[in-house]
Amino acid sequence: MITVMEWINANYGLIIFAAIILAMAGYSFYKKQKQKKEMKLAEQSYPLSAVAEMDLFEDVIAGDSLSSFKKQKLVAEKNISQIKKEAKQVVVEEKKIDYEYRQKKLQFANEKKRLGLSYTNYMHQSRIIDEMMQNQLRMQEEFNKTKDDN
Repeated sequence: MITVMEWINANYGLIIFAAIILAMAGYSFYKKQKQKKEMKLAEQSYPLSAVAEMDLFEDVIAGDSLSSFKKQKLVAEKNISQIKKEAKQVVVEEKKIDYEYRQKKLQFANEKKRLGLSYTNYMHQSRIIDEMMQNQLRMQEEFNKTKDDN
């Protein structure tokens, strides 16, 4: 009689092959289920856009007359003109902000120049005062020498 261990040892390659086939089949099944779920989610999101398109042309489909086409065109032209107005306002606002930005940038540049010039002037003034102090000290030393000599 053959034991389980002997059978496993005898059919070791066959067992590994069967395990690989089962793993591949499981992975394939998993991918199909995942695709089905994605398709269901995608189908659920489309009806909203279909409803929007039906609402947009509902009057045209229902009436299908020249007057309904004219009404639709008037509504579309009104919406277009409104969008144009809003776009012009956005562009004006953008230009205004751009102008203000440039003005501020110029103000900061001028302020940096002013501070740089002030710094340079005070540094020169400080150096000149240091030189004047050194000259004054030398003059006092010379005056003291001439005094001591007399």
